[in-house]
Amino acid sequence: MNSGLRRNRNRFVSLLANRAPHLLPHLEDVTLTANQRLQRAGERIDYVYFPHNSVIALVGSGSPGVEFGMLGHEGILGGSAGFGIPEAICDATVRIGGTASRLAPEKLQAALSESEALRTAVAACDAALAMKAQHTAVCNTLHPVEARLCHLLLELSERLESDELPITQASLADSLGVQRTTVTLVIGKLQSLGAIACGRGRIRVLDAAALEQNTCVCHEHSRRLASKLVPVIREPLASPMAAGAALI
Repeated sequence: MNSGLRRNRNRFVSLLANRAPHLLPHLEDVTLTANQRLQRAGERIDYVYFPHNSVIALVGSGSPGVEFGMLGHEGILGGSAGFGIPEAICDATVRIGGTASRLAPEKLQAALSESEALRTAVAACDAALAMKAQHTAVCNTLHPVEARLCHLLLELSERLESDELPITQASLADSLGVQRTTVTLVIGKLQSLGAIACGRGRIRVLDAAALEQNTCVCHEHSRRLASKLVPVIREPLASPMAAGAALI
């Protein structure tokens, strides 16, 4: 284990510690770098990842792909491998570098076969991602770039539990599926409002309330979905179907 790494930041790792402690020695702690590709749609899932202070973007296949979701310490990447689905259904790229733990898919699959609680928690995460993808599609269609960018900055800040976001404008443009020049214009407006400050490769949130005033309703939906997911992971319900229903 890397010195100083807080494994318990990831909620699934905490659940593993309680429900399948025999898996902990098989967890490998790794450092993820920005833009590192972790999986590609249609290819075999090599590892299941549990992010700690990193953020992973989920991207639909195609060129260019469209980002439909992100994972931080609340989630798990590659959980479908635990249900015997060996191929990734989407691309996954590190949006913000940091630390994570990873596990061989067969280890997770064996653990899920033995624990209803773990199956329920992983199913809940998959259901949450599917719901998030649906709302992202609607958001991308209906809401202006400024509102979507405010939503993205707030989500990143909440996942990292920090006002300091180590992310570039180019990366933000990739997340939103727009030109970098468009992001630059919106960033300039947000700076003039005193909501954020920009440095080289970093953005600092100065006034989260100002961002919330300019974001779309999707941010509040994402916050509610996250609040429902946390107790399902901490105290898994009786079945995966019940877990999915609890998120609605």
